[in-house]
Amino acid sequence: MAIATGFAIGIVQIQQTVTSYVAGESAWSRGQTTTIHYLSRYTETGNPTDLATARRWLDIPLGDLAAREAMDLPEPDLEAAEDGFQRGYNHPDDIPGLIWLYRYFSGYPPFRKALDEWRAADRGLLELDAIADRLAAEWQRPQPDQQRLASMRERLSLLNEDLGTKATRFRIAMTQASHSLANLLTLASMLFVVGLSLAAWLLGARLVRLLRRSEHRFRAIFEQSSVGILQVARNGVLLDANSASCGILGYSRERLLACRLEQLFPGQRDDPDSPPLTASHHADAQVRELRALKGNGETIWARLTMTEVVDHNGDGPYAIVMLEDISESYRLSNELSYQASHDALTDLLNRRAFEHRLASTLGRARSEHTQHVLCFVDLDRFKAVNDTSGHGAGDQLLRQLAKLIRSGVRDGDVVARLGGDEFGLILENCDLPTARPLAEKLRKSIEQFTFTWEGRQHRIGASVGLAAIDRHAPDISALMRAADIACYRAKRQGRNQVCEAGDQSTQALGQPASPDWRLILETALTEGQFRLYGQEIIDTTENAPHRRLEVLLRLAQQDGSLCLPGQFLEPAFQLGLGPALDRWVVEQTLSLLQARQVPESQPPTICHLNLSAASVIDPNFINVVEERLQPHPSLASQLCFEISEDTLVHNLTDAQALIKRLARLGSHLLVDHFGASLNAFSYLKGLPVEAVKIDQTFVTQAASDQTELAKVRAIHDICQSMGIQSMALCVESAETERLLRNLGIHYLQGFLLMAPRPLESLLGTNGRASMAP
Repeated sequence: MAIATGFAIGIVQIQQTVTSYVAGESAWSRGQTTTIHYLSRYTETGNPTDLATARRWLDIPLGDLAAREAMDLPEPDLEAAEDGFQRGYNHPDDIPGLIWLYRYFSGYPPFRKALDEWRAADRGLLELDAIADRLAAEWQRPQPDQQRLASMRERLSLLNEDLGTKATRFRIAMTQASHSLANLLTLASMLFVVGLSLAAWLLGARLVRLLRRSEHRFRAIFEQSSVGILQVARNGVLLDANSASCGILGYSRERLLACRLEQLFPGQRDDPDSPPLTASHHADAQVRELRALKGNGETIWARLTMTEVVDHNGDGPYAIVMLEDISESYRLSNELSYQASHDALTDLLNRRAFEHRLASTLGRARSEHTQHVLCFVDLDRFKAVNDTSGHGAGDQLLRQLAKLIRSGVRDGDVVARLGGDEFGLILENCDLPTARPLAEKLRKSIEQFTFTWEGRQHRIGASVGLAAIDRHAPDISALMRAADIACYRAKRQGRNQVCEAGDQSTQALGQPASPDWRLILETALTEGQFRLYGQEIIDTTENAPHRRLEVLLRLAQQDGSLCLPGQFLEPAFQLGLGPALDRWVVEQTLSLLQARQVPESQPPTICHLNLSAASVIDPNFINVVEERLQPHPSLASQLCFEISEDTLVHNLTDAQALIKRLARLGSHLLVDHFGASLNAFSYLKGLPVEAVKIDQTFVTQAASDQTELAKVRAIHDICQSMGIQSMALCVESAETERLLRNLGIHYLQGFLLMAPRPLESLLGTNGRASMAP
């Protein structure tokens, strides 16, 4: 009898404890979802309050994790387990049962499966903790890296989906373990009763009393649980409901029991593909997330975990439905999904979401033979707004233009901010002839738009590139490249106009189409058709310690003529070949320097090498430089790397890291095309920059325009105060040279002083170094 009593008590205790585990999982699931929400907000705001809130919510699932680890020790630490479960927001009265079930049934296969599902979430929770630490460190930096913040924000969105799936699996596995254990104990109890059939009349009376007591205990659990529990007949009629379910659904007990289950979830009837809620004969637990109608007419999102129970008293099967209000988690999940796919500044789609939509549109174009158009919009003169009125003005301008562009396209068209001042559009169900006037109208509305900030008015324009999306397009990368090149052509032809990819009117530049350029440039790299030229940089001081040469790139054509950089560099950058060209120049320059024979009386030569923006942000580029210098580290001091002001300003974090590593090698550093914004001086502080090259637009007009001359003087004077040398290029008249020397400019460069010549002749190399890549 004592054994039978133990079985009955065990069944009830298992049901009670499993209910507690499921309730604890609800708090755990909400904790991780809310943690991800506030961490995602923190990536955008940097507000310490968001980080602190995220850590508080994260402590809930981490508490449950600590409790389980304490019980997994060779000698379980029960105090630590109890403390962990309390951190996990489990009710104090439930904690002894949680520990008891874990200690004595963790080896039982169904329960072990549930624990394995629980452990599967550990890595994600610990990764959330690590992301919180990395975010805190990133926001402590003077200039947080927006790309890294965006990457962590995307990772948070993926973790939200993954942890939600694992929580659902744990809930289902735990419910199945409950029924399996209960059935096992029930079967054993029945066998025991059969074995003692001679004493059935005694056992029967005692068991009836015991089962009544157990029923009272189960009823107490049923009523006191914070999770809604419904007992539902096969035909959908509600047989019983606890207080929590009445509170969640906003009904009195009487009104609730007068309803059918499908009345509480009316959206279920409108979805023909969804199985009915009254479906039966399911051995496994079913989990559904549905919109529920409350008694006051409001709607909430609820999670239903439904399990069929067979009543051996002959009343037929019924279902136990565990009900949870997940409205807040659902809202947070949707918000995270929205943040991962939208630009925080303009509320338009971001580049990642835009590329997904483009891939979908291309798929429809191939399968349905429809036509669409990809449109790139690159703002003209946007940088001037940032420079003159500040980045706050630039951000506000982008917000207003986002609304202008959105209102200027048709319903169903896709609009996104691709980054910086560049927008992308997908014009649905139209060809290029139809899209052209739409793009012209949009360009004209941007041209006519006047932006006012603190009493100052700004007018901008837009260069627009179009590319057809049809079944002949190879992939989205080719489409993006075609639209980008068309946009680039619009800028080269004078800005503020529309160009189509492949449009004959865009060939006025005399450049081959993009596919031809790729073939030409890749062949030139493979077969050594590039040539290095050099131009002397004149030191205006006496007893110059170094001789300086700027290394220039030329492309040898089949007819023997040389193609100048202005013809092939931009297509190379558009095709992503900038880093390959830069590495080639570095390698060939080092080969020439290594091969030359230099008399001791001759001052050492420093070769100036221009770096593209793509090389600056490429983390592998500096590794290549270090590898090439390893056999001859002394050659590092004969290299001076030039980075343009625009590249420095727009890629500050990457540029700072590259400059510092090059300086540690012993190389010289210079900022090229300097002066477009005097604010750029602030970026030079703390960097080992030796000199700046004053932008040629100031130098070429210095002899005829007093304002431009004053700009050159101001840049030189500020450089002097910072201990940085000044350099002027494009010196093409004697008057300009005289003025620059009088100002005290340290270095001069231009055709007046020396035209470019083959680099090997300037270096006096014996024989020609290998030009293979």
